[in-house]
Amino acid sequence: MRMDSPEHDQRIVSASREIAAPAEVIFELIADPSQQPRWDGNDNLAAAEPGQRVSAVGDVFTTVLTHTGFVRENHVVEFDEGRLVAWRPAEPGGRPPGHLWRWELEPVDTGRTRVTHTYDWSSLDDPGRLERARSTTSERLLASVERLAALVEGPGRHGDGTEPLDLLRHLHEQLDWHWQVQARPRLEGLTDEEYLWEPAPGTWNVRRGQDPVPGTVTRRAGAGEWLLDLGDPQPQPAPVTSIAWRLAHVTVDVLGARAHAHFGGPAADQESWSYAGTAQEALTQLDAAYEAWSAGVRGLDLDDLATPVGSAEGSWAEHPMLGLVLHINRETIHHLAEVALLRDLWANRGTMA
Repeated sequence: MRMDSPEHDQRIVSASREIAAPAEVIFELIADPSQQPRWDGNDNLAAAEPGQRVSAVGDVFTTVLTHTGFVRENHVVEFDEGRLVAWRPAEPGGRPPGHLWRWELEPVDTGRTRVTHTYDWSSLDDPGRLERARSTTSERLLASVERLAALVEGPGRHGDGTEPLDLLRHLHEQLDWHWQVQARPRLEGLTDEEYLWEPAPGTWNVRRGQDPVPGTVTRRAGAGEWLLDLGDPQPQPAPVTSIAWRLAHVTVDVLGARAHAHFGGPAADQESWSYAGTAQEALTQLDAAYEAWSAGVRGLDLDDLATPVGSAEGSWAEHPMLGLVLHINRETIHHLAEVALLRDLWANRGTMA
C-alpha cells in the first residue's frame, strides 16, 4: 500500500492497518452512516440519520458537518458488500465536485482484517475546496482507522480485550505505521540518478563489478552485475553511503535475511544476492522483503515472543524473539530516515555551497 509522497499536491492519500475483528463487523460501522461520527478522526461529521445503510452503487446518504451544520449528500460510486465502499460528497441537489472517500477491507484470517482508508481528490475541480483537500493527510485518515479499530477491538468486542493482544498488535504497528505513513511514501518518485548519487567523496555504493571503488572498500558482495561496497574492518569514520547502498542494507541484512532465518522467507544474504542497479528494482526488492518480515511478525504469538532466536543471530542466540522484533523495528526506521535525509539533500543539491 502506498501513502503520502513528498509532492505538495499529492492528490491520493491513504492509511492502512490491521484490525483484530472480522471484516463484516468492521464494514457494518462504515456502511451505516449513522455510525460514521463515532469513528470520524477528522471531527468533521456531526450526525447522520439512521436507516441509510448503504447497499449498492447509486445509493445516496446524507450527513451533517460538525462545524457548519451543513448537510452533505454522499453518492456511492463503488460497492462490494463487506469489502469495499466509496462515495463522492456533494451539496444537496448539486453535482459532486470530484473528491472521493474510499474504504477497502481485506480479510487476513477469520478474526483479522487489513483496513485501508483513502482520500482521492485527483478529480476535484472546486478551487474553494483545495486548501481543505491538501490538509487531509494520511495521518488524519489513520486517525479514523484507529478510532474504528478502538470500537471493535475493545473488551467484550473481540477476543478478551486483554493487554497481551494489544502487545502483539502494537509491536507490529510500531514499524508498520511508520512504513505506511512515512518511510515508504518518501521513496516514491526515486530516480536512478538519485538512487546512485554519491553525496561525498568516498561514498559507498552499489556499482557494477568493473567500476572503480573508493579506497576504503576492501571487499564487494553480490552475485550479479551490481555489487555492494564493503570493508573489513569497517573504516573509521564510517563512510557516507548512497541511497542504493542503504536500501540494499535494509532489504538484505535487516529484513530479508531475518525473514528467511525466522519465518521461512526467500533466501537473502550478501554473497548470493543480486543487487539492484535501478531504483525501481530496488524498491521492488525492498517491498518484498518488508512484506515477508511483516507477515512473519503478524503470525507470532506470545510464546513465540519469549522463545530464544537461535543460532541465526550469532552471539544473540539466547535473546528472545521480542528483542529481535524491536531491533528490526529500530533498524528499519532509522535507516529509512537516513534515506529520507539523502533525498532532501539531493533535492537541494543545487543550493548547497
